[in-house]
Amino acid sequence: MTTDNRSRIERVRHALEEVQANKHVFSTETYTQIILALMDKQRALQTRPTNSEQSVEADAIRLVTVMFADIKDSTELAQQLDSETWKSVLDLAHQKMAAVITQS
Repeated sequence: MTTDNRSRIERVRHALEEVQANKHVFSTETYTQIILALMDKQRALQTRPTNSEQSVEADAIRLVTVMFADIKDSTELAQQLDSETWKSVLDLAHQKMAAVITQS
């Protein structure tokens, strides 16, 4: 196992610890999926042949920012509108938020 690979494994272990320490931030499903993904990544790094350094870069863990939006009375709106209209409303909201975000 290369030093670089050990470093990657250590970063994944650290990420697992951080996610576990902040479990309260995530829904149960999201938390489970993150933990499973990190454990899969750790297992892949631990069992990876040493001559395939390039394959890990394409599968790197990256820090991302996720934005959530709460649409007021969305449950009631979704019940009043047909599904295609509701999808159009959500698509428009996403497009407008994306436009503001990409301007920054």
